[in-house]
Amino acid sequence: MSKPRSARLEELHALLKNDWKGRYKKYPDQAIFAISDSRIADALEKRFEKNGLIKDIRSLHYDFYNGLNSLCFEFMAITGNTGPPSRDAFLVIMDGDCNVVGLRDPFDPAQPNTSVPPLPNEGELPFVLYQPSESENLIFSEQEMFPEQVRSREFFKKLTAAAGSDWPPEGWTETACSYWTHTLVCKDAYNDKNADDSGPTIIIA
Repeated sequence: MSKPRSARLEELHALLKNDWKGRYKKYPDQAIFAISDSRIADALEKRFEKNGLIKDIRSLHYDFYNGLNSLCFEFMAITGNTGPPSRDAFLVIMDGDCNVVGLRDPFDPAQPNTSVPPLPNEGELPFVLYQPSESENLIFSEQEMFPEQVRSREFFKKLTAAAGSDWPPEGWTETACSYWTHTLVCKDAYNDKNADDSGPTIIIA
């Protein structure tokens, strides 16, 4: 027989349920299923008993090859007598059916593996601003390209369904973008249109 939920856990469940129904979601959909697992509930209750406050619940990168999702439950840092505040978090591993298959507690989201350096504070630039040099000479293996090919095909299928037309045209195998500026000169608009491949070719078929 499962233990009754504390008031704090009931409040969290109600919060995630209401967030799931909303249009602009703050928390991952998998979170409401995660806290229904007894192992995750116990990890939360252990922190609630010490008046722990949830800082964030967020998804980490989906692993394309094993189909697993990762959720990080992070709590407000605990301040000790000396030194910087210590992090308090745990990692939940879930399968494609939102079943919990693993729990790592404790977990440091800044340095998941103590054998390697911490993660950078800032991520990569957005794709439109990121233009690596010598991009035409880069070589990618089939294994590296396969996830991108699948994602790209599914993305364009969604565009086709939304537009109700045959898009992209048959035979297209890469993407490109163009940009232009409008400058008002003596009541006439001067257009300067340019093409830009925004870095390496992306194969979509």
